[in-house]
Amino acid sequence: MDPNSIVRLRIEISEIRPNIFRTVDVAASISLKELHDVIQSAFDWWDYHLWEFEIDGLRYGMPDPFEADNELIRSDTVTLAQAFSSGVNQFTYLYDFGDHWLHTIQIEKFQLPRDDVVYPVLVEGHRRTPPEDVGGVTGYYDYLSVLDDAKHEDHAELLRWRGPFDPNRMNTRLRKLA
Repeated sequence: MDPNSIVRLRIEISEIRPNIFRTVDVAASISLKELHDVIQSAFDWWDYHLWEFEIDGLRYGMPDPFEADNELIRSDTVTLAQAFSSGVNQFTYLYDFGDHWLHTIQIEKFQLPRDDVVYPVLVEGHRRTPPEDVGGVTGYYDYLSVLDDAKHEDHAELLRWRGPFDPNRMNTRLRKLA
């Protein structure tokens, strides 16, 4: 992979239907830590929890200072281009080891950078991200059932808790990473 290229990634939260996904264009030269920051911004996560990538059988993340993990490779020392040098076209990202938000990331294409685009950029997105600390997939489905029931005693509170889906805000967050 040419480190000067732009990579289009489709990032989808696993185990949730209908799909919740984001498609982003990022520079191949960014570190995996920077890709984590992109995902946090694109999905409107708050970066409260531990996370890791698994690429071609190797785990990348930021080591927990309170727990030794000799198999975890520091994500700030490896670029996308380096991580994908083996020809991998799909990998995973796990955010929040408690709620266990597993994301499948598919490399859709490589392209030359455009002078009129500031990278990273959100290309496409579908559906709101589950709220932080909602309780994983099961908790998320419970949350959705309360939102669907206007008569439920917690309905109004949960509407206030999450707020609206705003792709423009996500691109504003991504531009701060550029």
